[in-house]
Amino acid sequence: IIATAAYLQYNKLINENKSVLNSLSSMVNGTFEVIKGFHFGVNALKKFQCNICSWQGNKFCDFYTGFDHVYRNAVCPSCYSHPRHRAYYVYLEQVLAKFNSNIKLLHFSPEMSIERFLTSHPKVDYLSVDLDPAKAMRKEDITSLSFNDASFDIIICMHVFEHICDDKKAMQEVFRV
Repeated sequence: IIATAAYLQYNKLINENKSVLNSLSSMVNGTFEVIKGFHFGVNALKKFQCNICSWQGNKFCDFYTGFDHVYRNAVCPSCYSHPRHRAYYVYLEQVLAKFNSNIKLLHFSPEMSIERFLTSHPKVDYLSVDLDPAKAMRKEDITSLSFNDASFDIIICMHVFEHICDDKKAMQEVFRV
């Protein structure tokens, strides 16, 4: 019942704000085309290119949200990265380049495309965690982490908090470690 009510509320919000969302979507897609000269979408030859796996082709795959919305040309057919992953990749390359020594990085509910990059990076001591031990290197509950205070230099946690009942406790734990 709660999920249905949330779905109905979400659809109402989407329908009431379609023009705003379309404008935001256009702005975001335009932003993702070039960050620091690197093309996320269309390159100079009007071909699509993934900055994570270097795949090139005529288009990315469409992403169907399940809420009557489709993000066109969003998903890389090779590594399954989304625009947010490709943006994260550029950001992480810049951040990791600033470290002189190895860093400890904790990744919640790891995305495959980002995980491959981080596990192969020479400066990263990488650990992925999830409630489902089959999806990560270690099982952890984000609301009750087993790590000591200040155990990690970087923590990645994308699209997780919205699934946590006690999100405040989860954020306290992430901040703690």
